[in-house]
Amino acid sequence: MRILETDIKRLGVLILPTCLRRPMLIGLVYYMLTPLYTLLGLLKDWRKETLHRVRYNGQTVNLELCLNDKLDSTLRRIRITDSSMSSGRGYNVYQRGVNYNDMVLRRGDMPCVFLAGRESGSQICDFVVNVPRDVVDTKGPNYNKLGDPSKTLMTLLDRYKLPSKNYVIRNS
Repeated sequence: MRILETDIKRLGVLILPTCLRRPMLIGLVYYMLTPLYTLLGLLKDWRKETLHRVRYNGQTVNLELCLNDKLDSTLRRIRITDSSMSSGRGYNVYQRGVNYNDMVLRRGDMPCVFLAGRESGSQICDFVVNVPRDVVDTKGPNYNKLGDPSKTLMTLLDRYKLPSKNYVIRNS
């Protein structure tokens, strides 16, 4: 956009009449234009960040790209995989006091089993984000530049995933 390429300082000097273009008055004009110059810089940064954010969408490849760009730009080890629940392997039933898995229903050749309890996965997830431990470590190198990397990870996932999808983060 051409409006973002405007040289505010030069425009301020050109607006002054030629007889008033003295170093002291030009310095005063620069001082008065400082907030506008600062706002233009903020607008340029916001536009750059917005254009960068628009490039990503909810697809797995772009979600991996976004997470790796922000959190693990050198080694690019963050991977997104299907969960075992959505890949057709079925679910496990856990009952209190019982130490075995019980098959409840068969559909074709694949077992389809139901879950009970949060630890066993009653919150069904659509994909799993595999993150190395040192990427989300609060004492690692990412902590200083990003704040809390685990919060940054969850913020990016919530921003770019589809609203109907659920995820689980696994440290490897």
